[in-house]
Amino acid sequence: MSKPTKSEGWVANSLTSDPKSWHNSSLVSVSQISSSGLRLLCSSAASMRALVRAEGGDDRLKHRILSTVFYEPSTRTSCSFQTAMLRLGGTFVHVDGGKGGNTSAAGKGESLDDTIACLQCYTDATVLRHPLKGSVPSVAAKSSKPVLSAGDGVGEHPTQALLDLFTIWDELGLGSDPPPSDEPIVIVLLGDLKHGRTVHSLAKLLSTSCTGRPVILRYCSPPSLKMPEYVKEYVANASTTDHVTQEETDDVQSALEDASV
Repeated sequence: MSKPTKSEGWVANSLTSDPKSWHNSSLVSVSQISSSGLRLLCSSAASMRALVRAEGGDDRLKHRILSTVFYEPSTRTSCSFQTAMLRLGGTFVHVDGGKGGNTSAAGKGESLDDTIACLQCYTDATVLRHPLKGSVPSVAAKSSKPVLSAGDGVGEHPTQALLDLFTIWDELGLGSDPPPSDEPIVIVLLGDLKHGRTVHSLAKLLSTSCTGRPVILRYCSPPSLKMPEYVKEYVANASTTDHVTQEETDDVQSALEDASV
């Protein structure tokens, strides 16, 4: 495991396979999660899926309350957090802070920091989506309780990227020992890569060695919507073992020819 370092205001690789490293921690960037931490998350997600299929859930979060605060529209992300909380015996309060929302004092001029500070008097953790890049990490740095990012502008969307990574891990059998193959996995990220916060987070996640196999990250987009340089630099710097190769093209057909995902 690489030594934890400061990255984007948060300690990189600090969330590991040790469950204690996750206790009371905010999650605002995928850079916080080490490769061993990603393997722990994927195995835990598989266990939780089996629990829900077999029993519908349990009550490990009984008497716990989650606040879901969304300043941008959301269906899948907000409902997934709320459903997870309910399946584990907890409950939630939801605040619609976006334009036209009627459950937030933001419409009367209350600041984001004040809204979250107020909610944390009632709840145990907060899920936050906001349109401004960097807003969620800024709030989390001042927070007394865990804050989970549900997306901040064109910055990151760590929880969606984690779901995508788990799907890849599960569908390709990457959790098996030994893995089914040592051939490179070709993952094509296609579309608006400039503004897509989920692909920014997913590319960073895939720069770790969590897959157990070499990875070819192939970025396919029009020239005006290419993957930002800072994301490509992050991937290049994080992939210290050269297990990740980055490619770029604007030809959809050739990009998909040998794609695994």
